[in-house]
Amino acid sequence: MNLETVYLLEKQIEHYKKELSKLVTINGNNLLHPNVIELSQRIDHLLILYWELTYLNNKKKRK
Repeated sequence: MNLETVYLLEKQIEHYKKELSKLVTINGNNLLHPNVIELSQRIDHLLILYWELTYLNNKKKRK
């Protein structure tokens, strides 16, 4: 696994989480606001990529 890729994913996830917090506050804690939903989906996608990379790395280590 490329550690640089994992590091960049972690940084991007953290950035999006901060942006999501701001968006939720700006939109009056409306979790169904389209911008909030879109950013949440981006975070979900990044988390899936992150966990897939982690899983593949662990799988390689076990062999």
